Amino acid sequence: ADIESKDKAEKAIKAAFDEINKIQKITDFYSGKSEISLINKNAGVSPVKVSDTVIEILEKALDVSEKTKGSFDITIGAISSLYNFSKNIKPSDNEVLKKLKYVNYKNIIIDKKNRTVFLKKKGMLIDTGGITKGYASDKAAEVLKINGIKSGIIAVGGEIHAFGTNPDNKLWKIGIKDPDLNTDENDIIAAIELSDSSISTSGDYQRFFILDGKKYHHILDPKTGIPAALCRSVTVIGKENSMTDALATG
Repeated sequence: ADIESKDKAEKAIKAAFDEINKIQKITDFYSGKSEISLINKNAGVSPVKVSDTVIEILEKALDVSEKTKGSFDITIGAISSLYNFSKNIKPSDNEVLKKLKYVNYKNIIIDKKNRTVFLKKKGMLIDTGGITKGYASDKAAEVLKINGIKSGIIAVGGEIHAFGTNPDNKLWKIGIKDPDLNTDENDIIAAIELSDSSISTSGDYQRFFILDGKKYHHILDPKTGIPAALCRSVTVIGKENSMTDALATG
């Protein structure tokens, strides 16, 4: 029976990875072929027909934008595209000010009946990076369950979805990284036990560079266009990973 269950597990895991890759492909901000980049290319020009997946992601994103009064805003793409965290490139204050007028989630028009998405202003760019990992994690969990898997843990970046119990029949234990220590993987500030829940952490230590003694990290404030400075790290726990992902970012 072990071979059978090993085959079943491998089949389920492959299906889950396929699902994650599919979501990654259609939402990729940097690929010219994704549905998101087609929406961006047609900003201010015309509505774009998209898959149900993209409609669902955008609706969830807009829901979190409302809940966070715009602190989470996927139209941040106009600003986030000015930064390059691997090359330590940041925009000037002037460049940021010029692009801020393109940041407003209220200018995303979703037509559910015709399955189209339209960005009102030319120059707007949506970047779903703050929600797609969580969404992919939710979907991967669904695929595993459909394939008969009773318990598991999925981590897509910092987005974690756990269901069932661990091999010792206990709750899954998730560590939260200490934002002040980025020397060792094991520097945790707290550990949380959970099951059938999602946990997301967004922190200023995940992607950043130091320029002239100042730290620039990837979580940008949609109101100012510069890295948010209110806190170092936020962890959100909830049922849906797409929601905890976007809320932690927001």
